[in-house]
Amino acid sequence: MPFKRISPEKNVSELTPLDISCTSTKCDDELHCFKLNKKLKEKYGKDGVCRDCGIDLVDWSRIKRTDLQDVNYTFTMLKKELIRHVYWHTGIKKSAVQEAYKMGKILLREQAEKTIRQKIARNLGIFDGRQTPKEGNIINYAQHATATCCRKCIEYWYKIPADSNYTEEQINFFIELIMLYIKDRVKGITDVGQ
Repeated sequence: MPFKRISPEKNVSELTPLDISCTSTKCDDELHCFKLNKKLKEKYGKDGVCRDCGIDLVDWSRIKRTDLQDVNYTFTMLKKELIRHVYWHTGIKKSAVQEAYKMGKILLREQAEKTIRQKIARNLGIFDGRQTPKEGNIINYAQHATATCCRKCIEYWYKIPADSNYTEEQINFFIELIMLYIKDRVKGITDVGQ
């Protein structure tokens, strides 16, 4: 899949999830894409660099540990990828925020677990990468922001093979990333909702 370089005239703050793809870049604004195919890995001689400019920013050994104690580093690095940055910094649809407040953290965690177990933990084969809408509910936003939206993103970010069976520890890690995103983006959300 070729990358989609975003025009220099387009301001990052104006981008929405519908303006970008998983391979979009805006390297002049230090927003990259680390998703490489075989040809790009050969071109750069390694994995984990920006597919557009080749910059090597991420300490992948730290990310691979899936350590919640090091989640600030993980989130900082996720925000260096254009698609993740957009989900961390642009507005969330009002309906998604209202639904999150209404549900509360307890129901959202249950929904996040259900989503991960049904759509991510199960190997969907050729349909992987299509199961998480770009918009919709807050969990969709969180999954794209935290690279837990599909097995392909999980593989290149967390180095967990796409064809593997996820452990309970890995599933719980993904759920916790989603909940930390929600806590960050939906201020004042209560446990039981409103």
